Amino acid sequence: FDMALDDKEADPSQPAVQESEGQAQSDDIKTPKQLTVQRERGTPWMEKYRDEDSDNPRWREHKKHFFMVSSAGKPIFSRYGDEEKLNPIFSVMCSLVLFMSEQDDVPRAIFAGDHKIVFLLRGNVYLVAASRTNEPVAHLSRQLQFMYTQLVSILTRKGLEGVFKRRHGFDLRNLLGSSGEQVLGQLALALDGHKEASPFPLSTSLSFVFGAAAALRLPVPVRHEVNRALLGLKAQHLLFGVLLGAGHVIQFVRPRKTLLWAEDLLLLQNLVASNASFQDTEGSWVPVCLPLYSPDANVMAYVSFLHKHGGPRVCLVLIATPDGDLAELSAAKERLAESLQRSGALQAINHAMSRPSFYIGARIYAMQQMIS
Repeated sequence: FDMALDDKEADPSQPAVQESEGQAQSDDIKTPKQLTVQRERGTPWMEKYRDEDSDNPRWREHKKHFFMVSSAGKPIFSRYGDEEKLNPIFSVMCSLVLFMSEQDDVPRAIFAGDHKIVFLLRGNVYLVAASRTNEPVAHLSRQLQFMYTQLVSILTRKGLEGVFKRRHGFDLRNLLGSSGEQVLGQLALALDGHKEASPFPLSTSLSFVFGAAAALRLPVPVRHEVNRALLGLKAQHLLFGVLLGAGHVIQFVRPRKTLLWAEDLLLLQNLVASNASFQDTEGSWVPVCLPLYSPDANVMAYVSFLHKHGGPRVCLVLIATPDGDLAELSAAKERLAESLQRSGALQAINHAMSRPSFYIGARIYAMQQMIS
């Protein structure tokens, strides 16, 4: 499924801060600063739940909540409601962790009636899932792990540890901003792809259950054409090339001795899906951390949808080191899109995305009933 791109391994230890001086930019390509401004002006999907708190009946009706809080008791994230209004709940969570730590223990899960309350402690970040679905504790714990790795993908592990080392009581929401909250909220929504009302296909939820990205079904000759086009990508400092479409991985390429982990692919998919502005521009140039590839440093991602070439739902993500040349990556994208268009592969991809996803009828239905 993955193909070798280059023998050269790039050093992922260098943090990505800004693009290098003299780097050419198109007016249609967004830099990280421009992208953040647009995100902050947008309205995250969670805004409709912003006025809820623990006294609100609507807040209590939600079947599953995700919370993040720092070890100092500072709220980081709540799937539903206003973090400030939920401060008493965050305080109780921290008190439970503190009480058990004094007994040389850590909380794993609490069962209260039809609720399961699952804890996951990662350094100075405490993650909690409160659920009254039939999902097992191991499943909820895995979802919390994805929430944590998504947080790392936004701020890097080194960044998280550094900020709490300097100021134990730091409010991490100052770093996350509305864009980070949107990415985390989108992931929480994707984790419930098995729900009937979810906008995501069932395969999305199953991808997170099994830790495996869903691949788009393509005829063998078409996949060969896509492979050939991706392997033709030539750009200095290029690490990975990933082609995404309709919640699926179409294909990716990587250096021979470097792994692109499925979990990193899933987080990358969620990042692209969480921001509609990616589809409104010729390309976006954003820093991102791939936690399983290099948790302590950023790489740069060039994100572009192939609108001009007849692939409005097809997204190319080119991952490069911080020294990557934006203009060179943009030109490589154009060559790839033209190659896919000439061979007819792009039209075949569009057709494949319009077809229903593959499923195993009775077993999928049984799984839906089990975890609904």
